[in-house]
Amino acid sequence: MDVNELWQKIKDKTKLTYEQFNEIYNLVKKICEENNLDFDSIDFENGFDWTLSFDELKQAVEMSLEYLKKVEEAKETEVKKDYSEAINRAKYLWNRIKDKTKLTYLEFENIVKYVYDICKNSGLDFDSIDIESFDWSLSYYELISEIDKSIGLFKTREFSEDEIEAYERMATQKEEEYYKQEFEKRIEEIKNSTINELEKYYKNYYEHIEAFLKNQKVNGFFIIGNAGIGKTFNLLKYLKEKGLKFELVKGHYTNLSFYKTLYENRENSILVIDDVITLANDKEKVSLLLGALDDSHMCMWNSTSPLTADLPRSFSFTSKIFVLANEFNEKNEFLKALKDRCIYYELSFSKQEIIEMLYILAKYKNYPLEIVDYIKELSENNVIKNLSLRLLDKLYTYYDNPNWKELVQEIIEIDEAENLVYELMKSGKSVKEQVKEFMEKTGLSRRTYFRIKEKIRGKFGAKVPSARGV
Repeated sequence: MDVNELWQKIKDKTKLTYEQFNEIYNLVKKICEENNLDFDSIDFENGFDWTLSFDELKQAVEMSLEYLKKVEEAKETEVKKDYSEAINRAKYLWNRIKDKTKLTYLEFENIVKYVYDICKNSGLDFDSIDIESFDWSLSYYELISEIDKSIGLFKTREFSEDEIEAYERMATQKEEEYYKQEFEKRIEEIKNSTINELEKYYKNYYEHIEAFLKNQKVNGFFIIGNAGIGKTFNLLKYLKEKGLKFELVKGHYTNLSFYKTLYENRENSILVIDDVITLANDKEKVSLLLGALDDSHMCMWNSTSPLTADLPRSFSFTSKIFVLANEFNEKNEFLKALKDRCIYYELSFSKQEIIEMLYILAKYKNYPLEIVDYIKELSENNVIKNLSLRLLDKLYTYYDNPNWKELVQEIIEIDEAENLVYELMKSGKSVKEQVKEFMEKTGLSRRTYFRIKEKIRGKFGAKVPSARGV
């Protein structure tokens, strides 16, 4: 396409004069000829950001064509690469990125491949690069340039471990700042919105419940999640909204009353067993529940205690059972057997998500938002053990007291070991230094340090800065 035809397509997108555009056109042509690049393959219309000034465009053209030259040179020398990892990640991220960028999917995929190449060539962990936090408002070639300035530094020379560690600390700090800004934006949106619903946080939970109720092969659904995050409430809410009858099993049951409950709900019914841990130490109840969930679906009364006349010694159980617990202990054989027989689902929220939900609850209950502001403030520098949706009601009654913040601090449960690990993770110290200080201050093992660290990453949505090798 000649320069005049291109100008007709581009003139409404740019502030350049025709003469300036023509100069850009000829510059591209010249660079292509000098470097044996295919001029006809250059996408003038979509390949450049025509909102840039004349000088900015000249610089962008020179940088982008230099990159194309590198690509062409690489094609001639390298063996075919396996980009499946990069392509899979691009497909996964595209739905999150596409509304933030003017890039096409293919351009976005090429950016991800470029990052993948840099990581492979420099020994960086591709999975550790937060692609989502890139500035996706930039043009394709601006992004390439920014990537070269940051991640691409590692291609230019060998870095010492200390330099790499310092760079990664800087990168994780920037990542934390980005997520903190995004979190603050969401909080402001919640505060200023007249309509906020908690249901969106439980969307996946509801969909799992729906899929289980349609399942004709499995009759057990095992739900694990911290106390006070809405496991039971939202399950019962869903069942009620769907008009489904259910029996809630909660509190103390004798073996006979539990057997009778199973029998009375053996067909076309739904049982909800809240806090199954209360059954875990009773072999009779465990045997009954596992029998109901086993492939045979047979419940058998093996106790020497007599049955009442209205109960048989065995029966087939084909109803649905929801089993809920606050935690899963891998050493508990009953829980492992239960998990094996059921669809297993973990309901969990990051610290940020719980605080967002607390703001929504406070608005719904007409509680002062200052209460949640203070919870948020405390959680920024502490690991709060009892951070849950129930915390709001517990703190509300203190609000009228002039010293309410001091009183609240006394009932907020801070996990000292987790708190120390959290502070060390943010300290910028090397992993060895972190572990050493943790062991000296607590007397606990290196293994405990890493176990707690992994737990914190789960709570904080893995957005905690850390040193290299974590």
